[in-house]
Amino acid sequence: MWPRLFALSLVATGIVVVLYRWGRLSTAVILAVGIGLRLFFLPLEPTLTDDAYRYIWDGAVCASGENPYAHKPSDARLVDFQDDDIYALLNSKDYHTVYPPASQLYFWISGYFYSDDWKPAYYTIKIALVASEIIALLLLAQLVPPLLLLLYAWHPLVLIETAGQAHTESGMLLFLVLCLWFAKRQQGSLASIALAFAGMIKLYPFVLFPFLWRRFKWRGLVPGGLTALALLIPFYHPDFFANIKSSLDLYVQYFEFNAGVYYAIKQVFLWWTGDDWSKTLGPFYAWYFCSASL
Repeated sequence: MWPRLFALSLVATGIVVVLYRWGRLSTAVILAVGIGLRLFFLPLEPTLTDDAYRYIWDGAVCASGENPYAHKPSDARLVDFQDDDIYALLNSKDYHTVYPPASQLYFWISGYFYSDDWKPAYYTIKIALVASEIIALLLLAQLVPPLLLLLYAWHPLVLIETAGQAHTESGMLLFLVLCLWFAKRQQGSLASIALAFAGMIKLYPFVLFPFLWRRFKWRGLVPGGLTALALLIPFYHPDFFANIKSSLDLYVQYFEFNAGVYYAIKQVFLWWTGDDWSKTLGPFYAWYFCSASL
């Protein structure tokens, strides 16, 4: 499957590049095809990643009245869920969730559709995320020229990872675009709130707050900080930050992704020392990214 997927992605990317250079597509055509492609990918099940199973689990836990940050899936407190098929599909049963509170709001909705069959909950999350991305595309179309819109709207990797595999970047994109929308209209407080929601879906948008501070001063910082706090409070418990840290350590130190430079440097160190440096390089690059962003 992977060779075919890679080949199709290359072909699709080539088509996008050709159309970009041609430069004669209208915004309406780009939006229509972009939305159509997302609807086409909507029926796909989670075949390339198992992240969606954790989304469904967190949503079911939230809907039952439990705090997903307080208990690992393997905890005895959640024994009623452990006989379900979704439990066997989880990849980190002994770790707390790493998905921030605004992500949990998407998952929470799906929890009310969860039963022995996990698919209704999965498609609830997927529909909510795809709807968010479509709204983001409509807004983005009013912020950037058609050709720049094309680069995102038809990007093969974006389509596979968002509409295809239901990653939460769809929701994050909506709030990032809203941040830009409000910033262009000199509405710093609303831009700050939108950025806080984006950061509470995927953490890395928080590195953009210094730009809002530079442009809007306190209006670009305080409303977002209060929004983030408001999203956090319903999920807070005494071990909240310790539990998140232990799970993020797993993510940073043990998970590896398709990063060409990282793999190249890892291989150089392997040739040079004979040791695997991956568990050192991962945290190093995380700190480097955060430092460079500042």
